Amino acid sequence: MSGESRWQHFPPHTLERLFDAIEVDDVVEDQVSLPERGALLCADDKQIHQCYSLCVQLWIDGVSRGALLALVDALKQHGDLTVAERRRFKSIRAKFKHLRFAQRLFSKNHKGGGLLHCTTVTMGKLQDAFRGGHQAELKRNIRTMRQLLLPPVWALMRRNIIHQQLDSATAICDYRQRCFQSLAPSIESLVLDGQRFHDTRKVVSQQVAYYDTFRTLYPDNEVATRMSRFMAAINGLMGDRHDDIIEATLNGERAYGDNESLSEDVRWRLERLVTALRHG
Repeated sequence: MSGESRWQHFPPHTLERLFDAIEVDDVVEDQVSLPERGALLCADDKQIHQCYSLCVQLWIDGVSRGALLALVDALKQHGDLTVAERRRFKSIRAKFKHLRFAQRLFSKNHKGGGLLHCTTVTMGKLQDAFRGGHQAELKRNIRTMRQLLLPPVWALMRRNIIHQQLDSATAICDYRQRCFQSLAPSIESLVLDGQRFHDTRKVVSQQVAYYDTFRTLYPDNEVATRMSRFMAAINGLMGDRHDDIIEATLNGERAYGDNESLSEDVRWRLERLVTALRHG
């Protein structure tokens, strides 16, 4: 079996439910508690296949090369986007990011595909540039984006997405456990080097995507829902700080990799998370 036929197909309301979850994966809620047990929530092989299938379909059905190219052309012409265009750009970028997280979670090498990763990163740089009015940065990334949107490049990216090889459920569970374990040194350090700060945020964002996808497919799973909402708060708080870092970097006020400290709000949430995972 090859191509899109490898992946399960879901009705539109399931895609809508997943995107609704993605839309709130950085919303801070103070009243969400962690599950008493089973926080890691390892999936079986069938569930892993369903999760990646759903992420692929969200991207294929929800991302149009033509629509993205039109937004890039609008940026080139006007140097900014309208409110409605910004909303469309954010929606497309969210679907790129979610699929990249899915590839890191479920693929055999636990890395996002090169073209998918490059396109997602470039979209992030474009968004930072037009939000902050950084025209030189905007022009550089428009040029890169137009190259990534050439039909042969887009076709190759799509092909790589569809033909992704998935890891076994056991290996994926082990990988996720290692990711969570890697958070412990961040909690213990008063100051993090830039790389550890960004790696910590990446782990959180990636795992939020896992629980978002799982709770979409299995809405009655309380563990998935509670983990998704608890981790979304950490994701949101660290994302806000990351936005500040990006803006200060573009303004020449700091280097992107400068040392960072975790806020107390983030630190205590991470402590509770790691403790819950350690105790099963």
